Amino acid sequence: MTERLASERTFRAIAVQPKWAASDFLSAARFRAWMTTQLESAKPHLHPNQPNLVVLTELNGLPLVLRGARERLTPILMTTGATGLAILPLVLYGNLPGHEIEYPMAVVILGGLVTSTLLNLFVVPALYLRYGAGTVEIEGQQALPSLVPSAG
Repeated sequence: MTERLASERTFRAIAVQPKWAASDFLSAARFRAWMTTQLESAKPHLHPNQPNLVVLTELNGLPLVLRGARERLTPILMTTGATGLAILPLVLYGNLPGHEIEYPMAVVILGGLVTSTLLNLFVVPALYLRYGAGTVEIEGQQALPSLVPSAG
C-alpha cells in the first residue's frame, strides 16, 4: 500500500514564465484565452501518464533578483539611515568623559549597519542567483525555469 501511495503522489512540475499584457485581464473571456495559451506552451513538456503541475511564474533568475533588490532598497536604506543618524552623535562625541562605554558600542553598531546593508544589497542577491533558482529537468535536458532550488 505504501508503494501505491508513493507512486500516486509523484507528479511532474512544469514552470512557465508567462508573457502578458494588461489587456489580457480586462474580461473573463480574455483571461481564459490567455490562460489557455499559457497552458498550450507547456503542453509539449507534459507527461501523458502522470499527474502534471503547471506553475505560472512571474519572474525567475535575474529579473526576480532585480525586482527584489529594487523593492527592498528603500526600506533597507531608510532603516540604516535612521539608525545611523541616531548613533552618529555617540561616534562623533564618544571621547568625552562619561561616554567610555557608549563610544565603542556605537562604533560596532555603525559597522554592523554598514556591513549588513552591503550584504543585503549585494551578497544575498548574488547568492540567490548562484544557488536559489534551478531548472526542471525533462528527459535528461534542462527545460523551463523552475521554482525548485538547484541541487548543486
